[in-house]
Amino acid sequence: MEQGECSDPVLANIREHWDWVKEGIIEAVADYLVELDGLRIEDIYAACANNQAQLWITEDGFVITTGVTEQYTNERLLLIWIAWARTRGRNLAVAHTPFFEKQAKDAGFSKLQLKTVTSEVGEYVEANGWERKETVFTRNL
Repeated sequence: MEQGECSDPVLANIREHWDWVKEGIIEAVADYLVELDGLRIEDIYAACANNQAQLWITEDGFVITTGVTEQYTNERLLLIWIAWARTRGRNLAVAHTPFFEKQAKDAGFSKLQLKTVTSEVGEYVEANGWERKETVFTRNL
């Protein structure tokens, strides 16, 4: 396999991969999830275990996707919810965009969406064909 190439993600059972996936979630997004969404890491496990989200694994990490309905348009989109790579700086969502586009189309979604809390990732994603739709700011009261 040439550098930069990798095989397509494979749908996986969260129970079988939880030990290493949990460590990746902790490294990648634990503080963000608790602060902004009120989620616990165990909620991510439950979403995957209950088929509300999907765990996709690769040789270099994982991506977790989930379906979302737009509030006003009822448009369905596939959200790349969480992504983590063993190789620092590797963005699996961008590396596998064509794969996830196909998964989204095949499942009847009209859009593919990715969210990030870091401007560096946002700039990288934009440079790879994604369009920024909004930036959200939150202030605690």
